[in-house]
Amino acid sequence: MRWHNNLYVRSIKSVERVKWKIEHKAGLVEVYVITLSRRKGSLLEIYPSYTLMQSHIRSQDLYIVGLARGYRNALELVRSIIEEVYNETGSLRVDLFFKEGA
Repeated sequence: MRWHNNLYVRSIKSVERVKWKIEHKAGLVEVYVITLSRRKGSLLEIYPSYTLMQSHIRSQDLYIVGLARGYRNALELVRSIIEEVYNETGSLRVDLFFKEGA
């Protein structure tokens, strides 16, 4: 698991506390993690943070770009990220946008 330096956040009071809990496998209810997609043709993925407690998920090379409290906020955050990527680059290459250090 890797974290983007400038996380996109929606309705999270203490980002550092949430990151610490995720990294230490503490359960979090209603917190969702937005990652770059590992699937060809997809842009971003949304995971409930509690799924990151599972070793087979943690072992994957997830690149976390955002955190949100509640699924609706996670969807809105994904929309905002994609909109920003398109407005700044003219494309939907989210992967390249984050590699270039958005």
